[in-house]
Amino acid sequence: DETESLTRIEVYPNPAEDQVWIEWDSQQFEIRSLYLRDATGRILQALKPEASPYQMDVSRLPAGTYFLEMEHKNGSQSLPIIIK
Repeated sequence: DETESLTRIEVYPNPAEDQVWIEWDSQQFEIRSLYLRDATGRILQALKPEASPYQMDVSRLPAGTYFLEMEHKNGSQSLPIIIK
């Protein structure tokens, strides 16, 4: 089952206005890269979070749906984020 291989990552608040927090079990794995993409897939921010929880500033982004792509040793995950 593919869902069993996915690592649990929490992104909150969602929808967000100014800040987004990304939280994961840093004992279980590390996030190697973090990409914020717009609806077309264009990378708006590329980050390397050091520790969980990680705070990301989204205050300069216009309202809309974005995708947070996280690369880790188990593969990658993409989660939608809504900015109000």
